[in-house]
Amino acid sequence: MNANPIRSRGEFEALIEDALSSHAVGSFGKLHVISVAHADDHPQWCKLLPKICVITERILQTRMSGANVFVSVAPGQYLLLFPNLSETEGMVRATALAREIKGRLFGETGSDTQVLAHTMSLAQLKSRGVPPGIAALDDALEANPQQNGIHLDAVFQPVWDARRERVSGCHETIRRQFGTREILGPAVLFGGDEDPLALEVNAVLREAAAAPARIKSLLFVPQIVNTLVLRDIDGIRTWAEDLARLHPNDLVIELSGGIGNIPRPRLREVVQAIRSAGPQVAVQTVPDMEMAQALFDCGVRYLCINEAQIRFAGLSPSATLALFTVIAHEVRNIGFKLCLWSTSTSQQIKRCIPLGFRYFSGSAIGEAGKIPPQPHAMTSAQVFA
Repeated sequence: MNANPIRSRGEFEALIEDALSSHAVGSFGKLHVISVAHADDHPQWCKLLPKICVITERILQTRMSGANVFVSVAPGQYLLLFPNLSETEGMVRATALAREIKGRLFGETGSDTQVLAHTMSLAQLKSRGVPPGIAALDDALEANPQQNGIHLDAVFQPVWDARRERVSGCHETIRRQFGTREILGPAVLFGGDEDPLALEVNAVLREAAAAPARIKSLLFVPQIVNTLVLRDIDGIRTWAEDLARLHPNDLVIELSGGIGNIPRPRLREVVQAIRSAGPQVAVQTVPDMEMAQALFDCGVRYLCINEAQIRFAGLSPSATLALFTVIAHEVRNIGFKLCLWSTSTSQQIKRCIPLGFRYFSGSAIGEAGKIPPQPHAMTSAQVFA
């Protein structure tokens, strides 16, 4: 059902005011910003923007219905209101709209353009102590420029194979620009494993992996699994098939997130869906012996440990090594290929090789970058130098 024509600013302000009075606590998930922008000052951008806005508004009119409304606050910037949706539902809806708009406008490879969705708290407006008119909304956006969008991109870390003494592939990871900080990996999900941003993270990683001319080696593509992601097993199988056609012999899909909280039958279903499409499957988790055996039995072949996450949890270097030792001992006879990601010291690598770890990434191997590394020889002496 199509939405009514774009609401007037006065009507939109009235709806915001009603939402504020009805949801005094804060109401995340009600109000969103979608921004269409170019990564640099492209000379044609200003000429294209009016047409871009017409197409964007047509998509919003078509996809939004009922009580859901939107209004333009600047060229290429729209405020969306979902009065009856929960936090998760609102974020998923806004993210899906942003992805559709980008796909329609620029295609899957429009890397110089950004269509970003961001959630604003109504409490953010209420705390200002002023009426929530459009001017106040504009001020809130201007005062928080980093909140105009969630800036995600993918980078590639070289993967060293200790047995072959060779950089034999790359481990893709998500990067989030947050103010002046750069955050890599699972830490980009500020809302934990169930953060709906996982959908956007997964899409960014898949899009970057779909570049066969640039990637000619073993490729690990992480995908976060949570309640939202697991709603669409057929969709998982479809994108796994698409990636497998591009990387027929050297693709590993690495599942991360709350692996231990996923029901075993559901986890088995998603692993089998990926394997039926062609790729091998890894998991990034710290399992006990029972869970490790269950993962292997349902088709997982790589067990990945993220040292950066463990360091973030506050473990000392000796406690971290003890944890790696326990993990390796627990799974020694199961058959996993063990991977240690984001390790910062060559000494840690040197200690973990005798434990059975084979694949390594992190600053001790090489820095992450936008261009996937090409396979090349790298001796132990070079790594431990």
